Amino acid sequence: MEQRKDNLIENIRDSFSKFEDNMNNEFGGGCLVDALECAQKVLMESNNEIEHRIVKNLISTYRVTAIERARTLCSTLIQR
Repeated sequence: MEQRKDNLIENIRDSFSKFEDNMNNEFGGGCLVDALECAQKVLMESNNEIEHRIVKNLISTYRVTAIERARTLCSTLIQR
């Protein structure tokens, strides 16, 4: 079970990284969904505080990235 959680955390990192590299297309949105689904599994199925802290830090880091990208998109659309 512990190995599975480590793989999920790596999947979260990879998916968030792919999201960041592909924020301008549909693939990036799918990567964000994948990352959040894996994060939810870890948070719901694990009692390990270290794993929770890692996942919460990843979510927090990429939340800022996603919000900044959304702001950029909105300001671009408004200027048109």
